[in-house]
Amino acid sequence: MKYHSVILILLLSAVFLLNSCNTMPMENAGSQTEQGTESVETTDSAAVQEEKEIVEELPEEEILPEEEIWIEETPEEEIIPEEEILAEEIEVVIPQTDPSEEPVLKLPVDSTLDLPKDFIYPKTDGSTSTINLENAVRKTIFGEEQQTAHTKTYTAFDNLVNDRCELIFITPLSARQLQTMENIGFRHEAEPVAGEGFVFVVNQNNPVDTLTVEQIRGIYSGQITNWKEVGGNDARIIAYQRNTDSGSQNYMISFMGDTPLMEPVTDVIPASMSGILDVVANYDNGIDAIGYSVYAYSDGMYENISEIKYIKVNGVEPSLDTLADGSYPLLGYNYAVFSADEPENSSVRALVKWMQSDVGQQVIAEAGYIPYRQVDGLTLPEPAAKTLYMAEASSGIPQPETMADYYYQCNRVPESFTTPGLDEKVQNFIAQAEAELKQIDEEKMRAYLSGRVPYGYSLRFNTEKTLVNGYLSVKVGWVYDLGFQDSPYYYYDVRTAVFDICTGEQLELSELFFDGVDFVPLLNRCLAEEAVSPFSGFGTTHDMLRDFTGLYEGEFTFTADSIIFRPGGCFADGVELSIASLREYMVTGIPRDMAGYADPETPVYKKIRLYDTGDLTEVKNDITIWYLDSENTILSEEVCGRVNAFIDSLYETYFTEEKLMAAAKEKGIEADGVYVGPWPDFTTSLHGHRYIRFAGANTAFPRGNDVSPGEFTVVEGHRNPYYFRYFFHAGTGEELRIGDLFADGWENSVKTYVFDENYADWDESTWKEYTDTPDWNTCRVLEISDYDSAPYRNGDLSDLEIPVTVYMEAENGDRIAVSVQREYIK
Repeated sequence: MKYHSVILILLLSAVFLLNSCNTMPMENAGSQTEQGTESVETTDSAAVQEEKEIVEELPEEEILPEEEIWIEETPEEEIIPEEEILAEEIEVVIPQTDPSEEPVLKLPVDSTLDLPKDFIYPKTDGSTSTINLENAVRKTIFGEEQQTAHTKTYTAFDNLVNDRCELIFITPLSARQLQTMENIGFRHEAEPVAGEGFVFVVNQNNPVDTLTVEQIRGIYSGQITNWKEVGGNDARIIAYQRNTDSGSQNYMISFMGDTPLMEPVTDVIPASMSGILDVVANYDNGIDAIGYSVYAYSDGMYENISEIKYIKVNGVEPSLDTLADGSYPLLGYNYAVFSADEPENSSVRALVKWMQSDVGQQVIAEAGYIPYRQVDGLTLPEPAAKTLYMAEASSGIPQPETMADYYYQCNRVPESFTTPGLDEKVQNFIAQAEAELKQIDEEKMRAYLSGRVPYGYSLRFNTEKTLVNGYLSVKVGWVYDLGFQDSPYYYYDVRTAVFDICTGEQLELSELFFDGVDFVPLLNRCLAEEAVSPFSGFGTTHDMLRDFTGLYEGEFTFTADSIIFRPGGCFADGVELSIASLREYMVTGIPRDMAGYADPETPVYKKIRLYDTGDLTEVKNDITIWYLDSENTILSEEVCGRVNAFIDSLYETYFTEEKLMAAAKEKGIEADGVYVGPWPDFTTSLHGHRYIRFAGANTAFPRGNDVSPGEFTVVEGHRNPYYFRYFFHAGTGEELRIGDLFADGWENSVKTYVFDENYADWDESTWKEYTDTPDWNTCRVLEISDYDSAPYRNGDLSDLEIPVTVYMEAENGDRIAVSVQREYIK
């Protein structure tokens, strides 16, 4: 996350404290983009974030006991105040929060439905998971598709109690919500309108097919620890649990009843419904694992994943039939919630009564939801006519034994290519896409977004091109964000195409993978993880209508390094997910410098790849430290040990509670405590097989009621005073020297500039040439940047051949920016 000043950091921290936020987001110090971009009529899209972010878990929310076992599946969403929206980055649109401003939806005159003639559709809101339910109801009543805008469970609840809507569709109310209504004197009614099931899953190779309720409770209480005790293999049961702030975990607690739920026995605690299924399907020892989730609606999509199977509970397998007839024992409900003061003849009560009727339950069942009661003559739908995406890799290119650790990209995608016919194909695609998308009613889009987004949004028509290793991706679509800081771009509707600039051909997804690679399972696993990963330091995730369990035909499109989902399938919004982690299986990962295929004046850059460094983390003094992992990366144990030892030494020297307090006292700051932040993660990143960067927050803040502002820099002598950076050779673990990055003779063709805090990175006019010749072997590397660093950022890049700038500190204290010719990059 990027901040323009310490003031902004303090403001954000203050806002978080005022709102009693329980989440401490963290700076992702090592995120980089691996592609050049060009946008038309808009700003560049957000870069793909490849490094991990850590978010503290919210405390578990107590749920009041109810007759049925159901706990709200949608966890409380963090609401970011309007003050945190960066006005200069988005087009702010005031959302429709006053019901009187919303369009009045009257019942069609010729309607034969059992609704009053003066029926007016209520102002509604609800959970993301009930969007499709209300869409089906609206379509039946009005005879045409209606786009429903739900603002999530907790925002919808807030809208109801503050008279901004009349009716919400959500899972059961939590203890906090019930207490809120009692405190403000809001009387409510909650009527069930649809059912939902709680299911347990195991690996398909696990011989156990059925468990009793008591056996499951025995497993999750720790009384049953081996599969042989329930008719399975002689193996320890790996019983996965969800994170404490998830609805599934609360549901599990309710299911256990008076039987104590044991502490999690696994290091991995999946943060999503998809995550818990994924670890059962293919994580280490998955065959011995068990997990849980909610039933996946009418299409039985979990069963389409070959590695997963449902456990029969008391001999009954969960299905639409067994849930509808009540034979499956674990059934809960979705509710319609409204004010108890609604008149008996109100449209709100009429709609809820209709939804509970035989006709309404049939509509709800056809929408893929479970009827909340048995209905004579009700016809359950056949599984949705959806087809899983299946294909074989067809690039015609075999997978190489080793992949290069660099790639080629363009900062400014050229408008023309030398390949015959390619320019015409690209232009025709863009023209056709624009013609189709411009037919969309913009007023309907804005009306939908006004209800969808609680604070504001930006909406624009966008054409974007990216070019990496000779593969040109083109995206044309209506783009919007959700009106809060670090919101990604979503697509209301989009068209995409991928072209090989060397052949001029437009490619299918299967043509992007090496021959012989079974790429569909790889894609599905990658996307299942990306679907639930936070996209910002605030821990915000995408709104999902259902768990992601696989790619379905017609629900997605693609670029050379991403999959874009159309809204309404798996996601409430048009979500773009990165597949960059699969580059070792993709032809797009083979370096091609594109020479001769593009405008010769277009600069092509050689960039180093960013690799994973493993998942070894430890929290010390509220600082999450990412250590290097030799078992799960290309790094040697010796290198990891050397760098990890340096990290520990740095922490012990500067960042323990005792050392931070001493540093504050030395600076004349009296405080009850000192914390580093506000995003104090210490991260490691591996750049090719070349160098390792260790980075972290470097600003400390005092704690205490009577403390005056007194933040200070912890470790001195870095290019950026708010963050520190250290660099190490990836092969040895020793401190990196500039000569390690370049081939012999590099020092004979360099440009050097004076650099210190008096010279601004973004203004090349302030940079002065450095005339001395330092001893390069004694210079300490402060930062490594690519071509977009000063002094070239604002200039004409057409003849640029200097793609790397290394910031260093000489032995005598001079700060030097050194730019190296591209031909010397190893």
